[in-house]
Amino acid sequence: MRVAIFSLIAFCVVAAASAAPARPTYEPPDPVQPSPFVGLAGTTWIGRLYSEGERVTFHAGGTLTYGFGKGGGSPGTWHFVGNHLHFEINKWSEYRVTVQGDIIQGSGWNKSGQKCQPFLRRATADVLVLPRK
Repeated sequence: MRVAIFSLIAFCVVAAASAAPARPTYEPPDPVQPSPFVGLAGTTWIGRLYSEGERVTFHAGGTLTYGFGKGGGSPGTWHFVGNHLHFEINKWSEYRVTVQGDIIQGSGWNKSGQKCQPFLRRATADVLVLPRK
């Protein structure tokens, strides 16, 4: 009788131990991929806010200069979180856009109620190549 009880207890212990699920292996989450875009300060973008040929230059400290064609500029401010950009020009128009590589696009509006779909491309800087001596 003792052998039967001992066998039954041993069987239950072995069955319970083998039925318990194993702890899943730890797999860390994928590392956060850095944005390929580093920052806006010092960049110029050309395209359309309300009409083609508009230019926005983002400066350090959250300021910007807006211009049309080769004309002068109006002041503005900007802030950038992730790839979301909010900027205003001359306290008259506002834009909520996203930056995807070399493209800025989204929506905008001004105090008179006009709405727009901005589309700007990053301007490439002319590279000055010095002659070899």
